[in-house]
Amino acid sequence: MEKIFKFIGCTNSQKVNYAAYMFEGPAEIWWKSQENLLLEGRGDNAHINWAEFLKKFYDQYFTERFRDKQTTNFDGLVQGSMGVAQYEAKFTKLSRFAPHLVSIEALRVKKFRNGLEFKIRQHLTTSRVDDYKSLVVLAKAVEEDL
Repeated sequence: MEKIFKFIGCTNSQKVNYAAYMFEGPAEIWWKSQENLLLEGRGDNAHINWAEFLKKFYDQYFTERFRDKQTTNFDGLVQGSMGVAQYEAKFTKLSRFAPHLVSIEALRVKKFRNGLEFKIRQHLTTSRVDDYKSLVVLAKAVEEDL
């Protein structure tokens, strides 16, 4: 949904409204009660911001234990027997739970590079790639050459 929100240029309150609209069944019931609690005492024109919404959503549907486990998995993630594309997909998926480990581009690049298989990483040591997207493309090319 974040991808769609970015594409159509949603405001934070629109993001909350659109995301909540997608809820069905128990999630919809849960959100109505959370929304009432969050808006209580704020006045008639109050809005819930996207950060508040995400925090409540993650607290409800991704337990702290689950998030901690995913952070640990991300922290120890290495390419191993995966192809670069598989490694990159797993890297992206798990990084959501450990944004502090990849909070700036340089950290993201370093973490990804350090997790690459040695033979691929060795070929990248002389490259001065400092953006994540370019590093992934280059790592895939090296993998194909090997």
